[in-house]
Amino acid sequence: MNKLIRLLNTKFIFSKIPKKETVILDEKTAKYYNHILKRKNYFLLHTRWEIIYFKPFLLSFAVWIKNKEYTLLQAYIVTIINIINPKNLITFTDYDIFFWNLKSIFKNKKLIIVQHTHRTKKFINSLLKKNVNKKIKIDFFCTWGDYLGKALSKKIDAKFIITGSLRNNKMLTNKVVEKKCIVFISKYRGNIQTQKKQKKDLSTLLPILKEFCEKKKLSLKILSTKIYPESIKEKKWYSDNFGLGNFKF
Repeated sequence: MNKLIRLLNTKFIFSKIPKKETVILDEKTAKYYNHILKRKNYFLLHTRWEIIYFKPFLLSFAVWIKNKEYTLLQAYIVTIINIINPKNLITFTDYDIFFWNLKSIFKNKKLIIVQHTHRTKKFINSLLKKNVNKKIKIDFFCTWGDYLGKALSKKIDAKFIITGSLRNNKMLTNKVVEKKCIVFISKYRGNIQTQKKQKKDLSTLLPILKEFCEKKKLSLKILSTKIYPESIKEKKWYSDNFGLGNFKF
C-alpha cells in the first residue's frame, strides 16, 4: 500500500535522459554536497520514487522479471545506468547494500561511495550481517576516519580514503566568535519511536539548559540536523515539546 501511494506521488518525466560521464545516486543525500557537485557535469538519479523517467521505467519491468533478486526500483536504477552508460557512479548513501554491489553489475565503471553521517559500531555490524560471504568490490570508499574503513574491510575490497566529513568541510571559518551563547547540537530524527526516546531524554536536560542560559544571560541556540525547508518540522518539534521560549535555531 505504501509503495502504491509513493508511486502515485511520483513525478514522471517523458523526455530523453541526458548522457553524462557521472551518475550521482540518491538526491536525498546528494543535496548536502552541492558545494562539491555544482560545477560537475553529472546526472542526478533519484532513487526513492521522487522522479521517474517513464520509458526506462517500462523497460525496467523486463529487468525485474529476469532478475528476481532485484526490487522494481533496483531494476529501474540498473536500467537507467545502462542507458546513460557513465564512467563513474557516485553515492553519498553509504549504508545502501544494493549500491555497494553495483560494481558487480557494472564491472567497467568506477564506483565511489562517500560516508554521509556518523556510523556506530552497532550500525556497522548490522550492515555487515546483511552482506554475502564473499567480499564486495568497490573502487573508492571515502570515510570520516580509519575506524569505518577497518570495519568494512572485512567484507569490502576497496581503497579506503579518509576525507573527514565533506559536509562539515564546506563550512568556512567564521572570524566573529559569539561568546554569550550555548549551542545544543540536535540529534533529531523523523522516526516516531526515536522521537519518543529523545523527548524522554531531553525533557530533563533542555529545561535545565534553558534555566542556566537565563541565569547567565546567555542565548540558547539549537544546531539543526536538517537544512531548510526540512528543518521547519525539527524546529516545531523543539518548540512544541520543551517550552524553550525564545531560542535561536
